[in-house]
Amino acid sequence: SGDGGNVPPPLPLASHAEIAAALEEVRAAAAESNQQLALAAKTLRANEERLAWVIEARLNKEEAERLELAAKVAAIAAGVEEAQRLTKELSATRGELAAAEACIYDFEEELKEARSTAVA
Repeated sequence: SGDGGNVPPPLPLASHAEIAAALEEVRAAAAESNQQLALAAKTLRANEERLAWVIEARLNKEEAERLELAAKVAAIAAGVEEAQRLTKELSATRGELAAAEACIYDFEEELKEARSTAVA
């Protein structure tokens, strides 16, 4: 054969219409990809907001529990203070009572002495 060997025939050049169609496919795929990325970004933002809300709620709950505990501690401290005040008051009252009993005893002794003097 005199055609110079087995050379494949040249590939036909793509027509302008075929190139335009291929470009349109690439553009459509890129647009769809951009849409998916936008949706993913939107979902991510929503998840971030949800997570921030959950964290804030948890922090608020912990703060509320801490404040509640602080209030209980303050109430206990106030109760202890009141108990100490009442104990001091009771102690002072006992002192006054002891002093009054001593006065009564002295008065009774004086009365006995006065009676024995009056009898004599």
